[in-house]
Amino acid sequence: MFPHNKLQYLLLLIVVTLGLFVGLPLLHAKKTKFSPLDHVHQWICYYGSEISAAFLKKTQLIIADPDIIFPEIFPSEALPLFVGYVSVGEAEKYRWYWPLIKDKPWVLEENPNWSGNHWVDVRSEEWQELILDHMIPRLLNRGYQGVFLDTLDTGEYLEGKDPEKWKGSQKALVKLVKNIRRRYPQMIIIPNNGLSLLPSIERHVDGVVIEDLYTRYNFETKTCDRTPPSVTEDKETILDYFMRRMNKPVFVIHYAQERDQALADDAIRRSREKGYRSYTTTVDLKSIGKLAP
Repeated sequence: MFPHNKLQYLLLLIVVTLGLFVGLPLLHAKKTKFSPLDHVHQWICYYGSEISAAFLKKTQLIIADPDIIFPEIFPSEALPLFVGYVSVGEAEKYRWYWPLIKDKPWVLEENPNWSGNHWVDVRSEEWQELILDHMIPRLLNRGYQGVFLDTLDTGEYLEGKDPEKWKGSQKALVKLVKNIRRRYPQMIIIPNNGLSLLPSIERHVDGVVIEDLYTRYNFETKTCDRTPPSVTEDKETILDYFMRRMNKPVFVIHYAQERDQALADDAIRRSREKGYRSYTTTVDLKSIGKLAP
């Protein structure tokens, strides 16, 4: 979820520069000179199970579901980086942990766009401990080198729904990301979306993935179309600022169906002009899409 008010984000950037956002003194932060993802241009985000050792040689980064793909089973020669999916703002019924938490008061209603996914009160210490103490060690033990933090926009969604009731949700997610970095200092961390948090976590992540930048999936019509220009421009403002300030890569997922080739080609071209790194696929991410040309 992303606010479409450009002025709001320009003001946010000014506030962050002054070091006033959630108390983070970014004004004096040193520019990062290196990201472990600098070399990554051929990459995929894939939650299916069919992947071959031969295909691995074509990529430098694979974002995958750690409950489906186990890097440890592949030959170790020239393996790409494996980064494992973790949903930090939603609990999923099909995960191993669901029976342990399904009756907790911090498990909220189901996301209507994604069956089986329930929003959570991200301020819950119990939920954050589950991520820190169990989800992340689980994927590291399976051969992953990093974590892909999805649903970071849940805090913004909750606060937008009822600001008083859910106050502090975004701060809780900032705290979680910082604690992940503190606990696992050598691990790759890639947030997905959550651009309202990016100014506060930029020093603690190694790059960022963004969806719906130039193309988007419409859940009502079940088709892909062009993202409204105002939304694109707002997102580009944040992403360009991040790249200039931190010298870390931006990865873009373009959602497009086979009949949307012109739409996808335009999105790839625009990403290349910006210095973003593209991957084109379908919205369920369960089939291997097209690597960047």
